[in-house]
Amino acid sequence: MTKPITAVLTLQLAEEGKLSLDDEIAMYLPELAHLTVYDGVTDFFGQAGPWGSLQNVTTPTDRSSAQKDSAEANFRATSKADSELLARRQGFLSHPATRNATIRELLTHTAGFAYGDNLGHPVDDAYDEALLTDFYGHTEIDFLRTLADIPLLTEPGTEFHYSLGFDVLGVLLGRVGKKPLDVLMKEKVFELLSMHETGFFIPMKKLWRLAPMKVAEDMEGLGAKLTELSATEDPPFKSGGGGLISTAQDYLKFANMLLRKGKSKEGRQVLGEKSVEAMTSNQLLPHQLPYHMAGFPDFEGSGFGYGVMVVGDGEVSPSSPLGEVSWAGLASNSWWISPQQDTALVAMTQVIPFDRTLEDLVKPFFYKPFLHEGNQKEEEKGGGSRSLRGSAERLEEV
Repeated sequence: MTKPITAVLTLQLAEEGKLSLDDEIAMYLPELAHLTVYDGVTDFFGQAGPWGSLQNVTTPTDRSSAQKDSAEANFRATSKADSELLARRQGFLSHPATRNATIRELLTHTAGFAYGDNLGHPVDDAYDEALLTDFYGHTEIDFLRTLADIPLLTEPGTEFHYSLGFDVLGVLLGRVGKKPLDVLMKEKVFELLSMHETGFFIPMKKLWRLAPMKVAEDMEGLGAKLTELSATEDPPFKSGGGGLISTAQDYLKFANMLLRKGKSKEGRQVLGEKSVEAMTSNQLLPHQLPYHMAGFPDFEGSGFGYGVMVVGDGEVSPSSPLGEVSWAGLASNSWWISPQQDTALVAMTQVIPFDRTLEDLVKPFFYKPFLHEGNQKEEEKGGGSRSLRGSAERLEEV
């Protein structure tokens, strides 16, 4: 739920001329100027292993004595700089990226970064081992330096990979705006939308209002941490990819702003209409579709905008009307806007790991009065993919 807010802040700074979406990220983050791209994994002696087959990587005990001696001699002959590079790359084979990623690619998860979260790829494993998503144990500089030492999954711009791109983007925005990310969000988004109960932590006096986390048995420790520690402690690293705490009422103000083409309920222009249209339209190229996220089927017929999912010809679920724009959060929180019905919906829970049950239960009921009629009219028109171009005259926040 944090990522779309980061996307809006990015587009605001672009409108102000402080950045371009096609700027390379190294213009603002020189720490990420010399990234490499994953080719494989190695053992201590430099034996290559295939993608995702760490168990098949040859180890010293698998070789003859002569092979070991030869490998050791070659390794000792390697220059100090090269051996330090090998150690820094954590046993990866990689090559220099052909170019630097752009801000636009951070917004669309096509910059080549990974996410970690036990997804199975060696690069994801390295993210997990480095605790890259522990925003209470890292500073921004720690985060960038560690990230720079791990190869990209792919060349920038080639594939969609749900990633830490928005976390990188948050650091970049702080440098461009010359203020901490949380201050920029407050000044440029929350205050304009009267989102007074949204931030990266809550005062102790409000802790009683925080819904307890419901977690699977093997995630109880994480649930306790998210419910207590993360809620009341101001994290040293404010992430553009996650960590905001809010209420359904507050977030509905943000969703309705997008539905109103960038305007607050009071008529303040928070984001330009063209920027809203771009954010809520598919931005992925044909070779990047269909896109995939672990734990979900390929989103056939759907696109991805700037930090949001956009429903096109195919339906992510039977309850998703054409043109619907949405996103979700770690604890099974979700929001949807439908320009067809001029409607916004926010549903919040405290359930991890992420579960789509609430969506399947709530959305059919919510859309029932007009969902089938609206889709039927589109079919009669021969409609295809739609983006956020419908009118937004139903402005009540209910």
